[in-house]
Amino acid sequence: MGYHQVDIIIPIYNAYEDLKLCVESVKTYTDLSRHRLILIDDCSSDARIRPFLKQQE
Repeated sequence: MGYHQVDIIIPIYNAYEDLKLCVESVKTYTDLSRHRLILIDDCSSDARIRPFLKQQE
């Protein structure tokens, strides 16, 4: 039986430290060659969010 691709969608609103932990965990335990990680910023006011997301591209 084959694997099905799953998109992992993470909505983001601030919570920079939690975001870093979450993304690190997903990258560690997920085969990102088979699944997509989609990070969606919901107008975060924390100035650290956007640069972090740019690093993930």
